[in-house]
Amino acid sequence: MNKSTEIDESIEIGDSEVIIRIVISPVNVSGNRIKMNIFQPPRGTQDVSCLRTELLTESECLSKGKEIASKRANSELHGFALLTKHCILSSEATVEDSRDPPNFYGHADIKMGIFNHTSEKMPLGFEEQELLDSIKEKLMSHSLFIEFKTKTIKQKNGDVNLTDCEKNELLHNYAERLEKVF
Repeated sequence: MNKSTEIDESIEIGDSEVIIRIVISPVNVSGNRIKMNIFQPPRGTQDVSCLRTELLTESECLSKGKEIASKRANSELHGFALLTKHCILSSEATVEDSRDPPNFYGHADIKMGIFNHTSEKMPLGFEEQELLDSIKEKLMSHSLFIEFKTKTIKQKNGDVNLTDCEKNELLHNYAERLEKVF
């Protein structure tokens, strides 16, 4: 039975639950690097959409990633960034279940704590931008990246190494399970 067809009304995200941020090419990729914009909230929000692995199977996460990427012109699913709630909290952000419409069962939001203004004419202030960049950098350093085309698991993004964390083994174990479906 698929996780999404099981009766599971768990809203609480556990400290060790693996959270997936979808990486779309070319918008989130530059050469062989994942760009920090994968953690940039869209205008008018503070939320970054993610997938919950406790509610969706590996195959369902992959299908949802492809579906989301296909909605963008000239884009494709490049891979996933894997984090845990523990990693997100360590990065000074939070994560919450957000399955209610217009979202879907298995959807979560990383709450950055900084509202991205709705207009380019009203950019973030210097201190807000510095804080948002700091949170994004920490999230990047806590992320284990999986690239589908090259079938690689990256502990390093450019010059940034994966932060040594008690949850790294969980991320690696999940990445190994994902390798079986892509």
